[in-house]
Amino acid sequence: MRGKVFKHAIAGILCAVLLFSTASYATAGNIHNRFIEKAETLYKLGLYKGISQNEFNPDLDALADRKTAIIMALRLMGKEKAVLELEASEVNKWTEKFKDLKNSPHWVKKYIAYAVKTGALKGFPDGTIRPDAKISGKQYLALILRQLGYSFKKNEEFNIFKDTASLPLNEMEDYNTDLPISKGLLVYISYRTLDAHSSDYRINSVIGLLIDCGVVKKHWESGDYNKANIMLESGIKENLCKVNEFASVRLFENKSTGYQWKFSISDPEILVLDSEGSVQPITSLLEGHNLGVGGEHIWNFRALKAGNCKLVFEYYRPWSSEGSAIDTKEYNISITLN
Repeated sequence: MRGKVFKHAIAGILCAVLLFSTASYATAGNIHNRFIEKAETLYKLGLYKGISQNEFNPDLDALADRKTAIIMALRLMGKEKAVLELEASEVNKWTEKFKDLKNSPHWVKKYIAYAVKTGALKGFPDGTIRPDAKISGKQYLALILRQLGYSFKKNEEFNIFKDTASLPLNEMEDYNTDLPISKGLLVYISYRTLDAHSSDYRINSVIGLLIDCGVVKKHWESGDYNKANIMLESGIKENLCKVNEFASVRLFENKSTGYQWKFSISDPEILVLDSEGSVQPITSLLEGHNLGVGGEHIWNFRALKAGNCKLVFEYYRPWSSEGSAIDTKEYNISITLN
């Protein structure tokens, strides 16, 4: 009887271990899928660089450590340039009292020195910083909030962050924890921080701060947005172009309204579309900011042979009736051999 009970107990333990392992694996895969889009956005903004210098490799399933969180928090506040300009003497001044930083790379010490100097980071009572220790959700929220000038008591971090970043009422709370968080959750918190404001409202939004201080470009480009030899002008008698040159048209377009530019070429044998691109406000990358946001649409046409043609663009909703265009642009083009 005892043998059977023992066997049943062992079998139960093995099943539990197997289920836990399967759940952990599924969770790890889900982390990547849940946060990959936001990681890509932060990567495009130059704020999250993952674990590769040459390609996008966000490593979202891995647990985040304190040094990664410190670096990320300082980048979000536009402080990286100031960090990199710190002199070696100043780095030593602010880090020498922490006994566990002796073997840390100098570039890591720079971020820690700046965070300690500005009050964003405090050491532990035992005289350590623990840069390689895993960081909890609440600890990362506290790091962000201190940078934004907030004062708070323990366990108030999530509610203050939820308010300052204008998060929805049904916001997930899985990063409101004392447990270590994944890099995926660190990315998510960082992404949401872009809409946060400082305690005194001197910073209306973190993304606005990053644009104002030049850390993030005001616009982002995609495709062939700057390929032109010649920029075509509408309404003039003649746009001169040579064979094999690229002539471009740039027009504002807001597809969220349903309106799109469509073009026609009077003679496709001498002029063809080569490629397209766009230039949009950087905020259009952010969730909740892309509704109603338009940008420049760029078309690059290649001149194939000498001759004359007309390029006509019409701005209309594709489902509307013929002749419903609200704007029309005409380009007269003369192509020469040389």
